Amino acid sequence: MSQPSSNSIAPRFLVELLDERGIPCDDVLEAAGLARSDLDSPDIRTPWRQLAELWRRAAESVPEVGLTLNSRFPAGVMHIVTHIALRSDTVGEAFDACGRCFSLMSTVERFHLQPGGESTSIAYHCDRGVAEIPWMVEHYFALIRRILGQALGRPLPIAAVQFRAAATAPAKAYVEHLGVAPEFRARHSAIVLSTRTLRCPLTTRDAYLREVLERVLPQYSAFAPVQRFSERVHACLASALLQGRSTNMTDIAATLATSVPVLRSRLGAEGCTYRTLLDETRRDLAREHLLRGLSASEVAYLLGFSEPAGFQHACRRWFGVAAGAVHRLPPPAARPMAPA
Repeated sequence: MSQPSSNSIAPRFLVELLDERGIPCDDVLEAAGLARSDLDSPDIRTPWRQLAELWRRAAESVPEVGLTLNSRFPAGVMHIVTHIALRSDTVGEAFDACGRCFSLMSTVERFHLQPGGESTSIAYHCDRGVAEIPWMVEHYFALIRRILGQALGRPLPIAAVQFRAAATAPAKAYVEHLGVAPEFRARHSAIVLSTRTLRCPLTTRDAYLREVLERVLPQYSAFAPVQRFSERVHACLASALLQGRSTNMTDIAATLATSVPVLRSRLGAEGCTYRTLLDETRRDLAREHLLRGLSASEVAYLLGFSEPAGFQHACRRWFGVAAGAVHRLPPPAARPMAPA
């Protein structure tokens, strides 16, 4: 059996907190086989033992770290599973997406819905023989309340919270970040909601983007093979284009926690250039958007073209036909797109 691991983005922020507090953690990273430059990568996979140790050291200095770590996440920085959940139509569909996708994020953690008439539990558990990391469970529940509250436009009405572990933070911190006083040392860890709440619509829903993200999720899972550097750059470029962010080389290098010279050098070692990769990423997204029924003008805007004529010229160079005829072309060889 392979070593339990997770590709949670939490280690990046735990290390940041530990550094601020002057608490050593390089020994933990070394034991996990991670360099600091790995922490910003969407491919990071942290062995369970070292992940638990990072949480433990952080909690020694900040007991409520499980409840508050998500406040360190910059806007828009979240795991792809969270992005998929937010693109769902309703609260219930968001939790269903987490249940379906979470095993691709972690080799040992699971979420599932437990209907119970007027109330429904969203239960968390680890596979047999793997101990829960109590601060990480608190982190998940506090993050759920925060992001779904934002997507609802009002606080998520949590009826009850249960934790298998004992309390790790002051009682008032739980009420502040979860909205209720939890039950500790319960049979399992869970959030309980009114079943009516599951039908509430999310303002962030986007069926098209959700389908794209779910299709590429396995490429970024805890089981996926390590990507070539050019594939990581392609992923960042596609993510930036899907979200309307800058594709400037300096910004993409910063996202990958590297420098422009290193980015150029590593791409060159794989036989490609940044300009070529950006062009290929635009091409891949253009085909996706056009096949989904978006107009040439809409796609030109989404891909950063100053005018539709420039996009039409690019389509003829990429596909040999005008934008309106792309749907008649045979399907291309599969290449994964990127998460937002």
